[in-house]
Amino acid sequence: MRKSAREVKRNRLGFVGVGFALAGALSGCSLPPPSRPDVRFIRDIQALADEGRLEDPRTVGRLLDVHLTPSNPITLHGSTCIGAETPEVNESESTSYVPSSEFWFQTRPEGQVIVVPNMLVGTVRQTGKLILSYSVLHNRMCYPGWKFINTEMEITIKFDNVPSFSCITEDRLHDIFPLAERAAIATDGARPYFYLGRVSEHTGVSVRFDYVYGAKCLISVTLSQDFRYSLDFRGAQRKQKECRERRRTLREASPTGEVDEQFEHCGYWEFMPGGRRS
Repeated sequence: MRKSAREVKRNRLGFVGVGFALAGALSGCSLPPPSRPDVRFIRDIQALADEGRLEDPRTVGRLLDVHLTPSNPITLHGSTCIGAETPEVNESESTSYVPSSEFWFQTRPEGQVIVVPNMLVGTVRQTGKLILSYSVLHNRMCYPGWKFINTEMEITIKFDNVPSFSCITEDRLHDIFPLAERAAIATDGARPYFYLGRVSEHTGVSVRFDYVYGAKCLISVTLSQDFRYSLDFRGAQRKQKECRERRRTLREASPTGEVDEQFEHCGYWEFMPGGRRS
């Protein structure tokens, strides 16, 4: 059945009315604005820490959206590990990585150069050019009285002179990343925040956000990955504490103050997995 001209006009007006209503609703619920540079920066830091693979430049580059290339590999030879009384480095292999493509961590118009005081020595310095340093260090370690050599990794990624990129105040860090925990103020005025990322048996990642008393902006961020944050190391520390308690108990109970030789050594390396006394 053919519609009258009046019905067609009414339907068209109704459709237009619905269109205006939808437009009004969308204007009232605008899309969220793109992330601010400081938000992206802190969230990328967290992503690196939670991924826990700082030793892999491809993973680091993917998370930071930048291509990284190796630069200046160095190999150093240390002790022969014969007769070592403390843990010693037998060999070190160090590789640095640098961005080979344009990187978003660069000086911005809203960035600042700020004065950073050092309360301990009474000096000041200014923040300057942005610096990204990324190094992967492999240490072959030998331990006293042990029959094996262990390989340990130390990885460091540091974003320095952050104010030139963005002035991230402590309040702003709290807003973006409330998981960061502040430590006590040091004698030199340092007031860092810490975050512990992924922890596994053999390694772990820690993040340090550096603030200084008297300077409002975040100065630098350092990510560190090595065995000191691992579950193995925590277990070794716990066993070291138990060893010292047993040794103290035995000495107190001994008329001569002497203890069994097996309790003479309570260094944490005594309890690291995989080792055997020679």
